[in-house]
Amino acid sequence: MELVLGMTLGKDWRRLFNMVISNVDKQDFFNNKNTSFNIVGDNQIDIKEGFDMKDDSLLTYLHGNYHTFTEFLKMRLGRKEPRIAFFGDDYAKDCYYANQCPGWDAIAIVE
Repeated sequence: MELVLGMTLGKDWRRLFNMVISNVDKQDFFNNKNTSFNIVGDNQIDIKEGFDMKDDSLLTYLHGNYHTFTEFLKMRLGRKEPRIAFFGDDYAKDCYYANQCPGWDAIAIVE
């Protein structure tokens, strides 16, 4: 991720994002409320509740689940139903999962 985004967006690519979430198994992310987020770093930190998350682009979150992330956004944005756009790698599956989650939209970049 660092190499690809660094090469395409520049070495300061993280400034373009509020949060970075990677290594998400879509099926698990959207269907399993018990999959915790992990923060990349020296200490393995498991995050099971949205209030433990931070919108800090210097952190990289791994795994996680839709429910925890949506709860975090509700608290952070002060909205009952936040709108979320996500970019995935399989548009058919992305559309399916986005359609199952209120407020979520999938976006495709087509060359």
